[in-house]
Amino acid sequence: MAQAVEHMSTQALPNPEQVFPWLHGLHADNQIQLAFFVSRRKSVRKVPRCIRSITIVKTGGDLSVSKLKGAIAPGELLASSSECSNTFLECDPKDGFSVRNFHIQACKLAMVSDIIVYGDEKTPLNDTIALARRISKAQRQYEARNGFPEQLFNTFMLSGEWPDNQIFSLCCQD
Repeated sequence: MAQAVEHMSTQALPNPEQVFPWLHGLHADNQIQLAFFVSRRKSVRKVPRCIRSITIVKTGGDLSVSKLKGAIAPGELLASSSECSNTFLECDPKDGFSVRNFHIQACKLAMVSDIIVYGDEKTPLNDTIALARRISKAQRQYEARNGFPEQLFNTFMLSGEWPDNQIFSLCCQD
């Protein structure tokens, strides 16, 4: 896993024109936002094909005891309602206007990521397996809805023993 994160962190970022404004949110019902961006470029609502990432998700979502730096909680990317529990959040703002919306970017990038799911020593393995399955189903749905090849994005589950009182950073080293 460390090698995959290292590899991804050393890849060149896409040209900002290829991911803006998609990365900052374009909800279909946000007429103000759409009017501003669509008048400038017709393809702004399409998911960019030039971006792929790795997202780490901690089962249970308690990031105060997270063992892997940079992990996000499941609630930051998965819908919580029972009828949509296997779908990604609709994180694009429905109202208002902003060309930033940095608070939605973890979710946006997770949708175009391979996702690694893990739990700590207090997390039941079955909870981590169930979360990995939900995320995998959300990925399949997202791929189909956005015209991506089937099973383009992957879900992995990290398992094993955690040494006491250690937090791991999977960032690149100089």
